[in-house]
Amino acid sequence: MTDIHDESIPIGEGAVLRWGTAADAHGYAALAAHAFVIGPDAHPNPNVASYAHDLMGNTHPLCKSSDIALVSRHDTIVAAAALMTQPMRYGGIPIPVGRPELVCSHQSVRQQGYVRAIMERMHAKSAARGDLLQVITGIPHYYHQFGYAWSIDYNGYSRIETAALPELGAAHPHVTIRPFARHEYSIFNELYEHELASRGLVVTTPYPEALFVHGIESTVSTEGFRPCGIYDEHNGIIGFCILTVRIWEGCNAVMALGFSENALAVTHLVPTLHAIHAINQTLPKPVASHRDYYAIDILTDGAHPITNILAVLGIAAKSIAPYTWYVRFTDVPRLLMHVGSVLEARLAASVLSGYTGVVDITFYRHGISMDWRNGTLTSVTARTAAEYGDSPQAGYPIAAFTQQFCGWRSFSELRSWYPDVWATPATRVLLDILFPKSTSQLLWMN
Repeated sequence: MTDIHDESIPIGEGAVLRWGTAADAHGYAALAAHAFVIGPDAHPNPNVASYAHDLMGNTHPLCKSSDIALVSRHDTIVAAAALMTQPMRYGGIPIPVGRPELVCSHQSVRQQGYVRAIMERMHAKSAARGDLLQVITGIPHYYHQFGYAWSIDYNGYSRIETAALPELGAAHPHVTIRPFARHEYSIFNELYEHELASRGLVVTTPYPEALFVHGIESTVSTEGFRPCGIYDEHNGIIGFCILTVRIWEGCNAVMALGFSENALAVTHLVPTLHAIHAINQTLPKPVASHRDYYAIDILTDGAHPITNILAVLGIAAKSIAPYTWYVRFTDVPRLLMHVGSVLEARLAASVLSGYTGVVDITFYRHGISMDWRNGTLTSVTARTAAEYGDSPQAGYPIAAFTQQFCGWRSFSELRSWYPDVWATPATRVLLDILFPKSTSQLLWMN
């Protein structure tokens, strides 16, 4: 059967919008390298070039060449973006998510609508394959025009300069770190999931076995991660970390870090940082003009406990404030029904346990009706735009509702920033129960 999204579409001036093939890898890589230039000398970016090859090579488990929308003009790729699959769970429930990534265009064709055409096509394909939302990272403010809203913290770090590492002493336990082998996925995943579960996060990121294997065996990207085990003096595994595979602007990022027991984080963190430091000194620095390696960045999204442990141990760390994931809803009724058991559990644990009622919420251009019966979400249906005399019980701009759904902001915070966020007193209580402010960790999965 032919996919309606497979055809090439002429978009004027000899330009064609189409899906990629493996043969486009070099053109996509060349475009990305020059779109994401480095420094005042506009040095081509080798990281994104290798990343583009990885996404186009038909070996990446989260993206195939046919998931990359591109605009070619006179047989040259002048704009492109990948539609990746982003692993994500909400309250423990997996959600199908699309992620536009490595969006770029040549300087000579900007402001001609090519990226908009690409985004529209990717959104259509994402919805057609069943994705309930899309997420993206990137240029500040830019993606709001495509229906995205800031909604989940992204890439906040504790930066520890190597000169500030406490010296290792005789009292410190011995620690070694080594990459996991392919057959050790279950060991890694048990530690990884244990660390996530200990933090009460609403949005979490499962780490697929296929991506774990890809990072070991077939990736050509310098943008990737390498899961590693942390071992004690008896070669017993006591924790894990996920390290980036290169030095960037003088730093190496620890994308995840956890121990099998909480107490080990205090007793073994200093030697663990020294072991990471030893690995970092062997990593490549793809851009010669970048600063030499000088610091370890530990990802702290989701109120990671490492921040407090560093303070307890007296290790100086600079807090790098998080940026934010953009989130775009594809189908709000389907999304809420998909996570209905999470909402029902929140309700059951509240003063409104067993609630019955219909809640109408306007997003102004459209809206939803949530039908609750004895604490069970029986249906969520789409509403048309509110008309004069209509009586919804709450109202949000869709961007604000997205933020409360993701736990990024509370109703009170949104109300103080958006005059058009409102709810009746009783409905506000219900909305605070269903969508409480929470912490999240959505890992950038490459």
